[in-house]
Amino acid sequence: ASTEQSLGGEDFSWMLQQVPGALARLGVRTPGQKCPDIHQPTFVVDEHCIAIGLKVLAEVATTGPTRSSVTPR
Repeated sequence: ASTEQSLGGEDFSWMLQQVPGALARLGVRTPGQKCPDIHQPTFVVDEHCIAIGLKVLAEVATTGPTRSSVTPR
């Protein structure tokens, strides 16, 4: 999916230079609706995204990384 550029993971990317890991973004905006900044009191999450996020995390937790996806440090 196409998204705007964001520096939201810049600190996490530094951590990934030290240890293996991954960062994923979960869209929480209702399609077609405006979405205020996450740090605003008017921010509202479309709770339908929670089930999708849980499915992704469960898949990652139960399958783990493949041997070829882990780069030795």
